[in-house]
Amino acid sequence: MNVVGVVALACALALLTSCGGGLCSGDLLFVVAPQGNAITSVTHGADGLPIDHVAICDGERVLEAVPGFGVRHTPRDSFLLRHRDEQGRSLVRVGRVRHGLDLQQTLQRARQYVGLPYDSLYSPSDAAIYCSELVQKSYVDRQGRSLFPEIPMEFRDSTGRIPQHFVDFYHSRGLPVPEGKPGTNPGQLSRDVRVKVWRWGDGEMGR
Repeated sequence: MNVVGVVALACALALLTSCGGGLCSGDLLFVVAPQGNAITSVTHGADGLPIDHVAICDGERVLEAVPGFGVRHTPRDSFLLRHRDEQGRSLVRVGRVRHGLDLQQTLQRARQYVGLPYDSLYSPSDAAIYCSELVQKSYVDRQGRSLFPEIPMEFRDSTGRIPQHFVDFYHSRGLPVPEGKPGTNPGQLSRDVRVKVWRWGDGEMGR
């Protein structure tokens, strides 16, 4: 086996050994908001789902950026239990990058943000981080290139209007709504062609 083959095999084994309970390190954990909210009124996820949060599976823990807490590690089981509906059904959709992910470098990049505050303004600065920004800034291929480029942010609903919530929120901080500015959102990540998405609990790679 040549050097390239050895490296490829090592990467595959690293991914396999990082998996547990049907989840692998590097999997994206998307959360569905059944009732919808301000975020889902202006974005949409895979299969049209109202997705308002995304986290990163990191072994037995989850890396996530949470309002009021910032970027933190959360026990994976606690995360999965936290995101269930009133009937106890999972609200989590698992997203797995199909190919090209440098898992080790991606997790190293994501972990470096632990402890930073949550970015409620959705700004591009690294001083604070929001949930999908954590993914966008961390996920790279084996050449160190970003897997998920920034996109123009969307703050307009289906009628083409910016909801008053966002107008008031940014006005109170002396800022314009950053419509069209570079950014990201959980729904957009779930729709990326490089990501395979399925409902947690439906079996690996089911939909």
